Amino acid sequence: MFKQQNKVEDFVTVHQLEALKLEDPGVDDDAYTLFDSFPDAIVIATYRPLEKVINSHGNIKPWGMAPDRVERNWTNNLRFFEHVKSKNRLIMIPLENKESFDVAAAFELLKCEPNPSWDAFWQAWPVVNDLICQKKISNDTSEVSFFMSREEVLEKFPETEAKERRYEALL
Repeated sequence: MFKQQNKVEDFVTVHQLEALKLEDPGVDDDAYTLFDSFPDAIVIATYRPLEKVINSHGNIKPWGMAPDRVERNWTNNLRFFEHVKSKNRLIMIPLENKESFDVAAAFELLKCEPNPSWDAFWQAWPVVNDLICQKKISNDTSEVSFFMSREEVLEKFPETEAKERRYEALL
């Protein structure tokens, strides 16, 4: 209803949401509208290399997407995250590289101190959210049947390394 009325931001206010999870926020204008409508909002996002995302989607039958669509979404998400970063309202979490995460900057942006559970979380990172875990969560019992190597991804999507540098600049 809210989307049909072009009032996606009203969904947040009507339901008094304090947090909202958006998958692939760069694929349409909703995330931009929400971001611009709530000037105090902080966007927390994650970064994974393109081949990791492609291979996850290629093997999760209930919700997986084709490589071309994954790459398109990954690129559109990058543009959204760059917009958010330009307003100094982005916390980008590098799932594959804990050392790249600026903990102090994240808590400063959130205007809070880490709670007592933070140390245990930090020590346990990276929590593995690999393909086996994702298949279990999605109740997908099919065999792993799809894999694109890094080289194949770079061949099919030659701008990947340049986009990865842009993602890394957001950390």
